[in-house]
Amino acid sequence: MWKWAVASGFFLKRLFDIFASLTFLFLLSPLLTFIALLIKLEDRGPIIFAQRRVGKFGKEFKMYKFR
Repeated sequence: MWKWAVASGFFLKRLFDIFASLTFLFLLSPLLTFIALLIKLEDRGPIIFAQRRVGKFGKEFKMYKFR
């Protein structure tokens, strides 16, 4: 029974994380679009670049950022 309670807690947290991320991304999309437009008008280069980072257990991942 306790395994189910622990597993459901992780599942609910993951579900909340995904839902909250999508909600904030939707709400902030006009601002992010405006920032991307300003970067493109100012610099004429790529808007987003990828940076390699080291995460949990030394696993590398790409982080995408505005220039």
